[in-house]
Amino acid sequence: MNQLNDNTQKIQQYTTVYHVELGKGQVVSVTYRRNNNLVMCYFPVGKCHEWITENELRGGVGDITLTKSAPQASNENIPDSLQSALESLFSPTK
Repeated sequence: MNQLNDNTQKIQQYTTVYHVELGKGQVVSVTYRRNNNLVMCYFPVGKCHEWITENELRGGVGDITLTKSAPQASNENIPDSLQSALESLFSPTK
């Protein structure tokens, strides 16, 4: 197994990153700081730049991660009572 751990992977320009909404992107620049580097990422889908600290990126606590994350919860995971309450709240009255 030759996989790099998130804590040992060097974060530099062109490192691949993933955003929960914008998908795959890459690191554009790294502003080096003593305790926590600031990383600027570019996502072609939204044609936008996002900033995140290196600690958040490695920890996977922000919207941007080093690994492709699983899709967010869908309607299948919502209990039926909650689903029906939401449908009745937002459906037009007859």
